[in-house]
Amino acid sequence: STTEDDLFIGQDICCWQDGDNGGHAMTIVGYNDSIWCDINNNNIVDQGEKGAFKTANSWGDWWGNNGYIWLAYDSLNKVSAVTGGPASQSRQSALEGLTVFWMNAKSSYTPNLLAEFTISHAKRSQLEISTGYSDIPGNRSTTTIEPFALNNYTGYYAYDGSTTECDAGITLDLSDLNSDSALNDGKTRRWYLNISDTNGDGSPASLKNFRLIDPQGGTLAQSASSFPIVVDNNSSYASVDYALPSSPMSAANWITGGDMACEAFNPGAVTVNGKVYAVGGGDRNYNSLNATQEYNPATDTWSLKAAMPTARKDLKAAALGGKLYVTGGYNGNCLNTLEIYDPVSDSWTSGAPMATARQRHTTAAVNGKIYVMGGFNGDILNSVEEYDPAANTWTTKASMLTVREECAAVESGGKIYVIGGRNDYSAGIADSVEEYDPVSNTWTVKTHMPEASHIAGAAALNGKIYVVMNNQYGNIYEYTLATDEWRLLTSVPTPRHGSGVVLYGGRVYVMGGTYYSSVSKTLEIYDLGLADLIITEVSRYPSKPDIGDPVTFNAVIKNQGTAATPDGLIHGVAFLIDGTYVSWSDNYISVLQPGESVRVTANWGPSDSPVWYAAAGTHTVTAYVDDVNRILESDDTNNRLDGSVIVDNATPETIVDDQSSAVTYSGSWGSNTNSPGRYSNSIHETTSDGAYAEFTFTGTSVKLIGDMQPNGGTAALYIDGQISVDSVSFDSETLSPQRIIMEISQLSGETPHTIKVVKTGGGVVSIDAFKYEACRKLSLVNAGFESNPMDTNGWYRGTWAGTPEYIWAADQKRTGSRSGKIYNNQAGENGGFSKAGNFRFPITAGKTYTAQVYLKTQNVSYGEGEGASMFLQFYDSSGNPIGTPQRSAVVTGTDINFWNRLFMTVNAPTNAVTVQLEVRLQGTGTAWYDDITVVELI
Repeated sequence: STTEDDLFIGQDICCWQDGDNGGHAMTIVGYNDSIWCDINNNNIVDQGEKGAFKTANSWGDWWGNNGYIWLAYDSLNKVSAVTGGPASQSRQSALEGLTVFWMNAKSSYTPNLLAEFTISHAKRSQLEISTGYSDIPGNRSTTTIEPFALNNYTGYYAYDGSTTECDAGITLDLSDLNSDSALNDGKTRRWYLNISDTNGDGSPASLKNFRLIDPQGGTLAQSASSFPIVVDNNSSYASVDYALPSSPMSAANWITGGDMACEAFNPGAVTVNGKVYAVGGGDRNYNSLNATQEYNPATDTWSLKAAMPTARKDLKAAALGGKLYVTGGYNGNCLNTLEIYDPVSDSWTSGAPMATARQRHTTAAVNGKIYVMGGFNGDILNSVEEYDPAANTWTTKASMLTVREECAAVESGGKIYVIGGRNDYSAGIADSVEEYDPVSNTWTVKTHMPEASHIAGAAALNGKIYVVMNNQYGNIYEYTLATDEWRLLTSVPTPRHGSGVVLYGGRVYVMGGTYYSSVSKTLEIYDLGLADLIITEVSRYPSKPDIGDPVTFNAVIKNQGTAATPDGLIHGVAFLIDGTYVSWSDNYISVLQPGESVRVTANWGPSDSPVWYAAAGTHTVTAYVDDVNRILESDDTNNRLDGSVIVDNATPETIVDDQSSAVTYSGSWGSNTNSPGRYSNSIHETTSDGAYAEFTFTGTSVKLIGDMQPNGGTAALYIDGQISVDSVSFDSETLSPQRIIMEISQLSGETPHTIKVVKTGGGVVSIDAFKYEACRKLSLVNAGFESNPMDTNGWYRGTWAGTPEYIWAADQKRTGSRSGKIYNNQAGENGGFSKAGNFRFPITAGKTYTAQVYLKTQNVSYGEGEGASMFLQFYDSSGNPIGTPQRSAVVTGTDINFWNRLFMTVNAPTNAVTVQLEVRLQGTGTAWYDDITVVELI
């Protein structure tokens, strides 16, 4: 015997099930590996006798062990594993099908629509109830739900459990009909409550009332039907006309795109190089197509490209290395062909054929290989083939665990997920998910989908998979890999079957498909509502370091997505020199709203220091936001920005010593003129909080030079009376003279600036010298657009595409009374104000120049190559351009409430004599420009 389960001696336990009269549902609430039942009655603890699940019954605490019973592990066996255990010809596993179901409690939420009604019936099992809606005019309840709890296993009773008819007030949650508030569009629909009595026994049902409740809007809509509505062996309904108020979320999330170039169902859909492709498919006469349709999201336009050599439908396409790989399909015969499209050359080539012909299969690309799975060729398949583009060969891999066709596959994290489909023509549709590991060549079962369906398509983004059901409802589900959980997001507005589906830039594109006898050209786009972080500027101090200078990097992060970033997550930025990590910033954790920007500064590094010590040469500087993917973004391929830094000892900086009369001091400062290792062997120091020093200069940047030392203090820095840096530290473990304590750069060189250093705390604050980049302001005609800039007064209108509108604007101005305004209302337009031709201005070869412009934007598009920006192009003495134009950072979206400042630094080539400045708007939207300044560093 054993003493390990003494606490449970005498409790009820089920050791085996003799016969098939089980089937009662219980809930497993725990287990205990020490529970022992002497199954073979020999008073010995034999192998297989220990261990049991604790289960709860629904009969109340009078039954079993206060409502619970133990279920021996051995009871799961059809044949006992215990030597000498009981045998029976009728023995069954105590768990039907050896299957258990894991139940998750639904998260708390607010329903977006309720139906409330009162009904009576003495025999509720005779009732069938459904609710739904239709357009007006339209067929009754074209979209319905049938509540399981009201229509199944309801019993031969009234609603109070007696046999006497009584009123029952029932409320139904219709959120699944209004998934993601997709019906909150202000459109009036007719909502129905359908009731049927299935037995004409003289016991009728009576519907007393019906109304809709909008919990979010707090409104009620009463049915105008005549009550009571009585049914006995017949059907009837009540209805109410109601428009759900427009929802900002639903309006923003679903977008109707431009129609496809030609209709198609079951095309191969894929995205490559920022374009969406729909290849082949079928038309309304079920003919196979060879069309290659290309969609440009930036312009919302479709175009036909080179036709695919083999017309086919029920094909699949995968993207790899900038090319499209089209496999299988059907054109009267099941195909094993592989054809490859190159968007750059707009041409098709043939690849090696698959070993197995197949249609209605699925495909995915991972680790430089393409995988084809499942499909149909007379039988539903589970076979898998791997294609190596480098060798142009196919290899058979481990088969899926389940045969399936019309499924979807997607790659995430180096693994392939195959989802849904049909796996048996008699049993119907699959809800299963399998994960394939190409490294181990193995398959694993994952959590089932909430809904069994053919799958139109699936796509992955940042650890989540988005699945579009291939049925008339077109539900879109989100599957989170980390938690193995599903949730319903929305449904496709236009019902259809056989659509193509891709994901690009945080949006799901659903194109084509068929609905009854029609084939669609419709493109509908679902915006996932995600943040999208980019780097708009990377800078450093000092901006022009000498060899050995400690350099600290900073960057500007902008959220150009459609949703805010999460609060509390690190918005990390890594800084790299020539591809090697040198420092990072990890201290910004606040929400960043769409369109907002924030500047972050490196605060740590691989050697526990946030600085890089400048080495001689020209280096590539990279700022990489969210490099470890903490934040879910719509596009994680645009997170980096490259710049360059030149390190030498010839930087033309002006040094002003601490003893200069140009530096003024207030408060208690000590002066030491015998300090070796300092500029001019002198230094000023203070330990008095509130003491300050000021220096006025004309330049584009200034460096504060001082001592880093033990017991160093802190100071605040002001520029022109405005706080620039809240706190800089002079503290270090050892004494380090002549250090750059802080640099303030990207200053306008048009007027003098004053830097003020105020001691704020700690120990010693010192001033050894100030270094600044002296400059002279270039004279630009009409730099503030105070005179009409229409091809005169210093400006030309530069039109590179479309018909932009140029306006001498008074509605927005930073200074003076006017600004230069550009308005583009068509995608692809490109225009600006240009100092071209005789308005180019002279420069000195080899010199460094800074340029700045202030601008506002409204609804400026953010596609590839789009946005508001500034360009500088150098020219030689013959008027020929030197190299390519240099572009500033880009502003997109809407920043109408404040003036953005664009700043850029360029080096004039050694053969340059003039420069052409342009302010441009590329893409749609409006931009205002004002107060342009160009200075030359002396």
